[in-house]
Amino acid sequence: MEEGPDEANEALQAVAGAIRLDRSLKSLTLRMGDHFTDEAGVALAEALTVNTNLRVLSLADSGNLDRALLGAGAYEAFGAMHRVNTNLSLELPPYTNDIGDGRCLDFYNQMRIEQRLNSAGRGTLLSVTHSPREEWVNALHDLDTSSANESPAFHISCLY
Repeated sequence: MEEGPDEANEALQAVAGAIRLDRSLKSLTLRMGDHFTDEAGVALAEALTVNTNLRVLSLADSGNLDRALLGAGAYEAFGAMHRVNTNLSLELPPYTNDIGDGRCLDFYNQMRIEQRLNSAGRGTLLSVTHSPREEWVNALHDLDTSSANESPAFHISCLY
């Protein structure tokens, strides 16, 4: 029996509540169905803002790639979450925007930039009162080289 949108949304809201409270969980994979809503994505992002112990969250695809899996609200919430939770590696299904929603693309790109800053060490570089110059240069270099095959939105230009 397949879940409808209300049941799927309610289940993900319950998972988000559990994530908010569980401080021992380190990795989680959730299989996204056709009924993943922005409301559920926002609830999940808010829970991940509170729980910074979770290191890897994978939102697995349901196999139906001909639709937008997340909307602008969810991407916006995940981007904001990455500014607070610098420890999380968030693995999302491939981005699709069949309806050409520019707002959705903007929030998706912002979320990717936040992810890239975290992977370069934003959480560790800014938490130490005096990070060595070499660590900053290495982080900037990693940002620049990792964006070589990305869209122009991800190109980093820095003076060392």
